[in-house]
Amino acid sequence: MKRKLKFATECVHAGEKPDPVFGAHTTPIFQTSTFIFESVEQGASRFAGEEDGYIYTRIPPNTPTHAVLTEKFAALEGGETGQTFASGMAAITAVVLTALKQGDHLISTDVVYGCTYSLFFRKFYPGSG
Repeated sequence: MKRKLKFATECVHAGEKPDPVFGAHTTPIFQTSTFIFESVEQGASRFAGEEDGYIYTRIPPNTPTHAVLTEKFAALEGGETGQTFASGMAAITAVVLTALKQGDHLISTDVVYGCTYSLFFRKFYPGSG
């Protein structure tokens, strides 16, 4: 049975695996936007979702750095997985458009980030705001 780590230990170690190529103890910050494929077939397979692997920074699992961050958040929150976003607006948009369906209601204060306000009032109530 896996022993439950304390919060601070989980913050440091969750999701971390030694780098098999360079032997780094922690995941480095990957600043690349695209990844190399061994072949056209491998690229096609990854884009089709038939093979796991990194494709492009804006397509999950984004980069190895994002993958570790996602694992850390999931471990700290007791979840199975998570998702990272490039911006707060991307996160807000994804949550709202995923969670709400036609006919649902959203209750929000008007004291929110300006772009969030615009999303809520222009997207859901065109012609208002």
